[in-house]
Amino acid sequence: MGLSCSLRCHCDGGGACDIDTGACPGGRCQSGWSGQSCFVGPRVLSYGKTTRQSSTDNKNVPGKAVDGIITKDVVPKPGSCSHTDLIGNHPEAWWEVDLGGVKQIQTINIVYRQLYIFRMSGFYLYVSNSSVAHNIHQVLRTAHLCYHDHGPGLPSYIQSLSCPVSGQYVIFYNRRPADYEPRDAMYYNKTTAVIELCEVQVLGACTNHTFGRDCTQTCHCANSDCDGRTGVCKLPGCTEGWRGQTCSQACTNHTYGRDCTQTCHCAYSDCDRRTGVCNVPGCTEGWRADMCSQACTNHTFGQDCTQTCQCANSDCDRRTGVCKVPGCMEGWRGDSCSQACTNHTFGQDCNQTCHCANSDCDRRTGVCKVPGCMEGWRGDTCNQECQYDHFGDNCSKVCHCQVPGCDHVSGLCFHVGCQKGWSGPTCSKRCIGKTFGRDCIQTCYCANSDCDKRTGVCKVPGCTEGWRGQTCSQECRTGYFGPNCTEECHCQSPGCHHINGTCHNVGCEAGWLGRACDQECLTGYFGPNCTEECHCQSPGCNHTNGTCHHVGCEAGWSGRACDQAQKQTETKAKTCNCEEGSTYSQNNTGYAVIGSILTISIGCNIGFIIHCIRVYGKNIRTPAPSTELHTYHMPDHDDNYDGIDSTKIDIAHNVYDSIGKYSGQKVSE
Repeated sequence: MGLSCSLRCHCDGGGACDIDTGACPGGRCQSGWSGQSCFVGPRVLSYGKTTRQSSTDNKNVPGKAVDGIITKDVVPKPGSCSHTDLIGNHPEAWWEVDLGGVKQIQTINIVYRQLYIFRMSGFYLYVSNSSVAHNIHQVLRTAHLCYHDHGPGLPSYIQSLSCPVSGQYVIFYNRRPADYEPRDAMYYNKTTAVIELCEVQVLGACTNHTFGRDCTQTCHCANSDCDGRTGVCKLPGCTEGWRGQTCSQACTNHTYGRDCTQTCHCAYSDCDRRTGVCNVPGCTEGWRADMCSQACTNHTFGQDCTQTCQCANSDCDRRTGVCKVPGCMEGWRGDSCSQACTNHTFGQDCNQTCHCANSDCDRRTGVCKVPGCMEGWRGDTCNQECQYDHFGDNCSKVCHCQVPGCDHVSGLCFHVGCQKGWSGPTCSKRCIGKTFGRDCIQTCYCANSDCDKRTGVCKVPGCTEGWRGQTCSQECRTGYFGPNCTEECHCQSPGCHHINGTCHNVGCEAGWLGRACDQECLTGYFGPNCTEECHCQSPGCNHTNGTCHHVGCEAGWSGRACDQAQKQTETKAKTCNCEEGSTYSQNNTGYAVIGSILTISIGCNIGFIIHCIRVYGKNIRTPAPSTELHTYHMPDHDDNYDGIDSTKIDIAHNVYDSIGKYSGQKVSE
């Protein structure tokens, strides 16, 4: 409303008002405002109060300046502006309002006659406790000057002047000529002072922590009221939720409390500027409590400080949980030391491993929750490997590796090969039975006891048949067999079985019989298979070559072995000197005698040879003996042969050859 619409209406609901008078439709003013123009506010001290002026023009009395009606002129009549006399010589003019007592004044608003502001030029505004009606100059000397217009241009017809003082009278004063005359102002009168006030509002000081024009601003001072004009607290300090010199700026950006010096760290919203309580619950990382203003402490971190860092050497960053000095407490791992040890790990930073068989272990101490270690591990925490020569369950197994050291779990030797007396992949199997030595690959043939599993030495001396040496692991030398290798075999081809003496190839040396070729020929016999007979004068000849033990052959025999029959016919033929006729007869007689002798000799020799062949054949057919030594008996000449199965004699084809040998001539068919 008003000139240039420079005055604000106060209509109910913010509606428009009359542009000249400010009157609201239906007279409905905003709450707290009244008067015909809705221009009388709750702090107006001058409305309807006693007024005076130095002179009056027509009916424009001084009271029209405090009637609450805003007009821009004294016309149309009846206008609502005061007006001093402009006729005559009036070098001074004044207007005053009596507030009815000393009041705390904040602001003085003036609406001058809009088209005559040149008359307002150079005005003075005072506040005093005395009326100028009695002695103007004396009063003005002691009054408080609120404002003096000193040009150089024309003043505004609307003035809002701060004058925070106490007083009872508000005085508007002017004189001519003005101290600062307006330049080129039309109608300016240098001799007569005229005052034309359409409305004067004296506003009291703001109360209840209000300030500013119309006291519409609020200061939230904690310890005092504030300046009603500037709002600055008389004593520093704002109430909770406010800041600034006037304590009229609400806390923002997650601040709260007195002077907004505290910070709330709400995750999802701002907080109450007075209490700091988050509007939506939940704190940012590193903060806790309702106001989210308490930093995480005691190894806590994260949103609402709900996570715990288990740092060993320091606290952790309250937001990230990262330890300020690296290193976790026993049972925890990770940058924030907030991850518990798992999967059989324990200790500081979970860098140790427990090998519990039946459960996990305590993440701090490593002790198995259920006792018992995995194979290859020992100790309360099952994190100690078995000693270098132990392995398996509770490290109870021992590996006897040739080069000490085996895998603590499997027992496999790091280097192939076992100690003497042990075998198996883990060298933990003791040699059994007759085995001994490294990897138990050697055999001892002790007769009376077991042998030392490491050295093979018999615990009680004595070897089984066919073996010799301290460990009884050496076969008899070639050509020997039986207990202690004391028996000798005389095989035609060298070599016999070291236990029973059986020749590797059939056939004995001359002079020997038996399966093991260890029986000398019977007395009177010699040579291969003992088939040759010696006819020594004293019985007995060498069983190998037939040489007689005592010199001399039986009658009719000769030769080194006395095995050659003498040829008597040849001798007689040479000595006989008979006549031709008688010679034939004598020869016939000699042949007859020789034939008889040969017949008898052949019969005897055939019986003897058959006897020998049967005995020899029986030895050949005898199965391989056990380790026991058997003694074979050669029967006498007069033994009974009825029980001999001659069909099984496999060398009978040599009989006739033998006969020829013993008879000294070949038997004719």
